[in-house]
Amino acid sequence: MQILSQSANYYQLVEPNKIKGYCLILNYENFIQHDQRKGTEKDAISLETLFKKLKFKVKRHNDLSKEETKTALANVASLDCHSEYSCFVLCILSHGNEKRG
Repeated sequence: MQILSQSANYYQLVEPNKIKGYCLILNYENFIQHDQRKGTEKDAISLETLFKKLKFKVKRHNDLSKEETKTALANVASLDCHSEYSCFVLCILSHGNEKRG
């Protein structure tokens, strides 16, 4: 199977009916020092639905602590199934800060 044609700006994912990738969604709604992120549950569900339709294996976590986040990322990194997937997607839904300067 040719992965990338010389004229294409994309690469071929695995066979059509196989799981194409792994998507990890980290959704943060409730914070100690910030306001609640209202509507983030809807966003997380939309992402989960989209990637499942695209034939990705999807794992979603909500409101993890810093240590739990590190553990979730380490757990995904240590999975022995990465060679089965064409790509990995990490979605982080959280507050952001405007760049000031």
